[in-house]
Amino acid sequence: MQSDRTPEPDDKSGIPPKGTVDAGVKNDSVSDSLKASSESEGEDSSVGRKLESSTEVDRSTTKLEGNAKTDETEASKPQGKITAQLDNKLKVEVEEAGQKLDWLKGNTRLTDLSGWLLSAHIAHAALIMFWAGSYTLWEVTRFVPTESFHEQGLVLLPRLANLGWGVSNDGAVLSTQPYFNIAILHLAASAVLAAGGLFHLLKGPKVLKEAGGRVAKFHYEWDNPYSLSFILGHHLIILGFGALLLVLKAMVFGGLYDANLHASRIVDEPSLNSVRIFGYLIGYTPHGWDPMGMAAVDNLEDVVGGHIWVTILCFAGGFWHIVTKPADWTKQQFVFEGEAILSYSLAGLGLMGIISAYFVFNTTVYPVELFGNDRLLAAFMQVALGLAFLGGHVWHNLRAQQKAGRLDQAAFFTSAIAGVAMIAIIATSLGLNTLS
Repeated sequence: MQSDRTPEPDDKSGIPPKGTVDAGVKNDSVSDSLKASSESEGEDSSVGRKLESSTEVDRSTTKLEGNAKTDETEASKPQGKITAQLDNKLKVEVEEAGQKLDWLKGNTRLTDLSGWLLSAHIAHAALIMFWAGSYTLWEVTRFVPTESFHEQGLVLLPRLANLGWGVSNDGAVLSTQPYFNIAILHLAASAVLAAGGLFHLLKGPKVLKEAGGRVAKFHYEWDNPYSLSFILGHHLIILGFGALLLVLKAMVFGGLYDANLHASRIVDEPSLNSVRIFGYLIGYTPHGWDPMGMAAVDNLEDVVGGHIWVTILCFAGGFWHIVTKPADWTKQQFVFEGEAILSYSLAGLGLMGIISAYFVFNTTVYPVELFGNDRLLAAFMQVALGLAFLGGHVWHNLRAQQKAGRLDQAAFFTSAIAGVAMIAIIATSLGLNTLS
């Protein structure tokens, strides 16, 4: 059995025996290895502990983030529900408000229903006829023969007298029977038109192309220039017939009241000279330049001659639009869309309102003995209506251009310039007329 104790040196030099030295070296080497291994294991253990600690931190962080996201999700759920509920509630309120205001939409509800839109147009014509007939009848019932029309505040009877009905020299009324007959005729026409409107509403097709045949030709597509041109042509022909009726009344059926003669007469020789008639458009009259333009006419021959030219142009333009297609330049200049067509109609009404304000001061077509001298209120009403219609034209036209993708800052600038120019022309013309 070997002893663990290190052998002592055998001499005084203190050098151990050779075997003993080798054993000691070996033991020291083993000790150093064990120590190094222990240190290495300690370092590995420390790194492991650090890695485990870092992993735990990561896990804790992930868990905290997950909990935060869960909390956010849980917190957002009620908010999302509330937002959705508010959106649904707002949507319902808007729909209910729209349903309550459906009556304000007017004919926009019939934009794509050509048959029902025709029904609405006929119904409007019936209302106009009914107003004209009923109001004429009302004025007949309150007419006082010993007083002039304007002193009684009458509106329609003076116009009928101006057309030569029931009036003698100096505007004296011979009989109200013609006025009564005309009123009844308008009431009967309103009944016929109302029946036509109801027929197209209840029995006719919602869309005219469903009817087939010639009726289908009057169906329109807002983006189809040819169909719109076709309908425009028929409108122009109807306007031509209206102008022709005045010509026939003046030349054949009793004539018109002549303010220069203070009596009704037949117009035998209307003016057909194109230079003379169209010169009024630029203010060039037989008596020189006049800022009143067409409203400067002072004789029935030119009035009737002008209506003859209007008849010819309306018929020619009507047939032209019926048999031809719009040119390419018109497609580029105009927007073919429902609201755009409305804007063009409003522009025509506005122009007529402004022009009629000038004619209010014309004593040839509005004789003093029939309409009196106080005309400012009537002129103001015509200008106000004309400007209102022109404002509607600008509004709807800009909306139509926006839908067509043509709206830009230049369009707004052009509209503003056109409005200022229109007001300047009106003010200048009225001012020059006052000075003259």
